[in-house]
Amino acid sequence: MRPVTLALAVLLFASGSNCIAETHALLLTIGAYRNGVPQLAGAAFDADSARAIARRMGVKDENLRHYKDGELNLRGYTEHMPSS
Repeated sequence: MRPVTLALAVLLFASGSNCIAETHALLLTIGAYRNGVPQLAGAAFDADSARAIARRMGVKDENLRHYKDGELNLRGYTEHMPSS
């Protein structure tokens, strides 16, 4: 192994968890519609299923975000989504 490669490998190993990415999940569900559009009662069950799948895939609860219904319109988006 070349010295530069070895040094890089040692540096990455020494920095430990700082180099390890975590798995995240974003759940978006809409079941409450307006203007005469029928409601989708199953959206809550879909969210529960998606959350269970994400957990089985190794997503920690603190890395899971779930936005639903009014949080997904423009007003809700600006109130709930993190800005960068």
